[in-house]
Amino acid sequence: MTGRPASIPKFTDLPLNKGDPPFSAWGLYGKAGQLGFLNRQNDAIVAEATKEIKTGVRGPSTLPSRVRDGLRHFGYQKEKRFYNGVAMEDIHGSKDSTVNGIRAWAEKGVVGRGVLLDFHKWALANNIPAEAFKRTPIPLKYLQAVAESQGTEIKFGDILIIGVGGTMLASSSPFPYHALSVRGANTELE
Repeated sequence: MTGRPASIPKFTDLPLNKGDPPFSAWGLYGKAGQLGFLNRQNDAIVAEATKEIKTGVRGPSTLPSRVRDGLRHFGYQKEKRFYNGVAMEDIHGSKDSTVNGIRAWAEKGVVGRGVLLDFHKWALANNIPAEAFKRTPIPLKYLQAVAESQGTEIKFGDILIIGVGGTMLASSSPFPYHALSVRGANTELE
């Protein structure tokens, strides 16, 4: 990855604060922040991303999703905490709660350089077991290998989209795979 500022901690230095859940970077962008790594989408990074536009052709996202609810979608289960230590009660306690929701995202939008890593295709080509709707940890070294095989450079601030084969599997089968996409979300990192 290119352009990583020195202020971003290494993964091995997480969590940032004693008592926070494993691998969390809570407080990196301020204790009250609700954007998480979307803070990386500063004006300079977005302007740089626009230099790669060749045709201006746009396409809609036609994939169904139930996870467009910001950093409140999936918290640390054991700790019952969401991004920046927000308690479960703060999110689910009131129907009017907007903390860690998409309203913060909507203020500037999610704009940047989108990078698709087709992990599923790479895994098949390299005899790596990868089933779209079963627990499949994806180590960083695999994502780096996918990027290299595609000739893709990952830059600081990129919006990473990882293809795991779910769309292909769901579109070629009568089984209601969409129901599995919301069950048993994998929160383990390797």
